[in-house]
Amino acid sequence: MTDQTYNGWANWETWNFKLWIDNNQQLYNIVQKAGHNLKLQKTLVSFLKFTAAKIVNTELCLDLKKGHIKNINFTEIADSIHEEVDGNGKFVIE
Repeated sequence: MTDQTYNGWANWETWNFKLWIDNNQQLYNIVQKAGHNLKLQKTLVSFLKFTAAKIVNTELCLDLKKGHIKNINFTEIADSIHEEVDGNGKFVIE
């Protein structure tokens, strides 16, 4: 089995999607606000999946294609966002 991690993330798709979020100020602000308001991990994960479906393969996220969405580790991204916003990275897990 080979290591599929990429730049400290689960895989290239996860790293790339988070990179797009972090490098677009408007998208970053929306996601950070969601991270602050959505205290349940699964709710933030759902929000990120919805966001990905809307922006992948558009001018906001050019190098990810719809087929890549299934490979994105949304839980890892949600944990990272929550840690950035809340400082402790601890969600209410339900």
